[in-house]
Amino acid sequence: MQDFIFETIIAKVKQYDNKAEDIIRKAYHYACSVHGNQLRKSGELYIIHPLEVALILANMNVDRDTVCAGILHDVVEDGDHITLENIESEFNKEIAILVDGVTKMKLDLFSDKEAQNNANTRKIIMGLKKDVRSIIIKLADRLHNMRTLQYLPKNKQIQNALETLEIFVPLANYLGLHQIKNELEDLAFQYLNPDVYQFIYEKRQRIVMENRQLLEDMIHFIKTCLSNECIDSTISYRIKSVYAIYQRLFNYSIKPAELMDLNFRDIYFSERLEEQIHDVRSLKILVSNLNECYASRDVIKSYFSIVAGKEKDCIQNPKTNGYQSLHTTIYGLDGLPVQTKIRTFQMEEFALYGLATYWKSFGQQASFQMQDKIKKDYPFYKSLIELDHIFVSDKEFVHQAKEEVLSNMIYPHTKDGKVIELPFGATPVDFAFQTFNGLGEVGMMALVNGKYVPLNYQLSSKDTVEIVPTFEHYWMGSLASYALTTCAKKKIRSKEMKA
Repeated sequence: MQDFIFETIIAKVKQYDNKAEDIIRKAYHYACSVHGNQLRKSGELYIIHPLEVALILANMNVDRDTVCAGILHDVVEDGDHITLENIESEFNKEIAILVDGVTKMKLDLFSDKEAQNNANTRKIIMGLKKDVRSIIIKLADRLHNMRTLQYLPKNKQIQNALETLEIFVPLANYLGLHQIKNELEDLAFQYLNPDVYQFIYEKRQRIVMENRQLLEDMIHFIKTCLSNECIDSTISYRIKSVYAIYQRLFNYSIKPAELMDLNFRDIYFSERLEEQIHDVRSLKILVSNLNECYASRDVIKSYFSIVAGKEKDCIQNPKTNGYQSLHTTIYGLDGLPVQTKIRTFQMEEFALYGLATYWKSFGQQASFQMQDKIKKDYPFYKSLIELDHIFVSDKEFVHQAKEEVLSNMIYPHTKDGKVIELPFGATPVDFAFQTFNGLGEVGMMALVNGKYVPLNYQLSSKDTVEIVPTFEHYWMGSLASYALTTCAKKKIRSKEMKA
């Protein structure tokens, strides 16, 4: 079994790097010698786990050092007297750094288990600062662990599932690794609340069975219409995942820890969920170029009625993680909503693998490009760096990171369409300090969707926000009370001291 998985890894990597085999094979033999006859809770040889992790990574076309680190990611933690220096000596410094990024700090360094967990969580999150590849390895590690979670005791299942939703799912989302994110969500949901999961799963299965033919008919019709306009397309359909349906039903308002207390009797389902959630059914239309995206949308709008207020251009105004697509919800052949997502093949690859697509574009230089991109353009990274500077305590850092960065986020935008990422409950004050670093020594008022609102107004996604200076100087003292984010409060206090 292990040799089969390994040869599958080699075959996959050879498709994009024919010089990587020797070092990957060396990593495999090294990991086999360290793990020996160690067994997992499932009873299978431990070496299977790091190989499965490496296979997940190889399917993202990662570089050879990242594949090797996936294979070696547990040797320091689980091997006798294996050090990072050994890894660097046997392989190279890059691989040693990546292995270090996913290696837990030992319990004997801390006063108790909680302190160890907080320190390790901080280390994982802030691994972004050194090398984003360490987070991608950790996500692959967590994905395989979640796939085999049934072999752990129930308390460990719940602990791992909760940590997955609180830490790893948000990180996967920020990096654009949606395929991994979606699988982690449903896997965690099953363990945190199996009754609610099963309840929604059965409703979803009904939708799948009842809508298959209708969606296939729509695909055939749209494909023919596009072909008549000389637009070649690939079209598929999707029914929203179980966890995504749950989130929509509760408008993203329930935190992961609260999910365990939810009863399926608390969930309201209309007779047709297709009416209740406008994008529970969707068609994905892939075309060759940008012009064809907009032309395809025009063709669809000429044949179908549009659901009011359900058009979004994420090509001109991408999401904060770089996702691009045209979203238009139409009334389907049965008169109920169906969302269409129109994008190029390149956008589709990014939608599935996010930042990891840089490996295909930049090859061995991808890690530098990824690190540069995340530092320059990803708001969540800047927020985490701020929190890392503010909080010395691991416990406080982890708490605030969960509350402000790894929580449910909202996405209001400026007048010119720039999307701003803020935590749920954020106010115009948070928006001002996120977009303009505040307004210096002048006061402020806020227009939301063209109307003045108080400064403690809670923003929501799709709000258009305009910050208006008032040129009054008495405002700083109370402004902090209107802010939710630690970063805004810190900047306000800094300006107060300078005033």
